[in-house]
Amino acid sequence: MITDSHTNTVFFSGLLPKKCPVLNQSIAEILRKHGIPFDYLVSTKDIWCRDYMPIQIDENHFVFYEYTPDYLQDAKYHRLQTSTTEVLQANGIQHLLQNSTKTGLVIDGGNIVKCGDTIVMTEKVFAENKDKSRIEVEGLLKQAFHSDILFIPWDRKEVFGHSDGVVHYSGNGKVLLTNYDQFSPYYYHRFRKTLENVLRLYL
Repeated sequence: MITDSHTNTVFFSGLLPKKCPVLNQSIAEILRKHGIPFDYLVSTKDIWCRDYMPIQIDENHFVFYEYTPDYLQDAKYHRLQTSTTEVLQANGIQHLLQNSTKTGLVIDGGNIVKCGDTIVMTEKVFAENKDKSRIEVEGLLKQAFHSDILFIPWDRKEVFGHSDGVVHYSGNGKVLLTNYDQFSPYYYHRFRKTLENVLRLYL
């Protein structure tokens, strides 16, 4: 499993410079300072490209999924629905489809945190794929990512259900756990208990 820190280019939605020019400039300066290549994707409708772009798991292998989460079903958010295939074509990188796995599952990219040989996801993925049993969903995920999947509880007050709002992989089997205890001590302790069984935590 190739983790985010081992990739060679950072991509942002082309909307970032338009919607958040100051933030974009700050990020660009930091990346240039550290010699990290970056680029912008055209034809995106949503600034959060992490949520709908394919997940890289090897040098030339990507995992695709259906980005049709429940929170985008509201008519007022339809304008944010981005077609991954259209973005790939518009940016001349449709060749990624050739070496890819399609899960057939509804997933948010923000609900996939690669932690070495383990992927951390919230249990919202089961709610988004009610047409399949939990065992079927787990099997499809393991088959696609060639990794163990660690499921943490979904705090339903947080409608997105993204694991990247809870943990961040820092390498060598260690993860950073957010200050979730300030929002919900109950879920914080459940997250911690689940994660500690597999990973080392920095709090």
